[in-house]
Amino acid sequence: MQTAKANFQFFLATEVESITDEFLKKYIINVRDIEDEEFEEIKNFFSLIIKYICTSQIDKAVIICKELIHNNIGLGIPYVMLTHELINLIGLIMKKLLYKNAKNELYELYQLQAVFEDTIAKIYLDKYVKDLQKKNSLRISGLSDIYEQNIILYYKHAASHGCSYKKQPIWNLANRRACRKDEKYQGRLGESRYFVQNFTR
Repeated sequence: MQTAKANFQFFLATEVESITDEFLKKYIINVRDIEDEEFEEIKNFFSLIIKYICTSQIDKAVIICKELIHNNIGLGIPYVMLTHELINLIGLIMKKLLYKNAKNELYELYQLQAVFEDTIAKIYLDKYVKDLQKKNSLRISGLSDIYEQNIILYYKHAASHGCSYKKQPIWNLANRRACRKDEKYQGRLGESRYFVQNFTR
């Protein structure tokens, strides 16, 4: 990720505190609606990311970014908010580098921003897919229960009208008409057919 020519520490070692203070005041305190304890934890994550970038420890910055993402997911903070904050952080550091004409470092920082964005997207997407699978499993299980209940009620209702194929090879016409006219009978039959056609293939 980092080339030998890039040296963030040379340009930013003395800027850590000022970058941290400016970032937290502009992009965290006024935006997030979280408890004080949670804010302190978020503040520590961002402070470490800034420190590691400014001291050329890029791999450590990426590790802390991943921990920050998981922490945000646990707090229910939206994907777009975290992405917005990290983009602003990178932009703030870029301004410092621009003033110092640090071209190689600017290029490396641009690449780091792409890494951050891809990491956020992947972890949030993985969480979303897992949640979706869990919801679908519960939904299918619920539909299965409904299907089984409807089958039982269907046969009970059919039996109460004498609608039995086993005992009556020639189905009584009157009973058949009664079953067809019964709305509850038809509703359960329709639900059962729909489930079989769409969820048991």
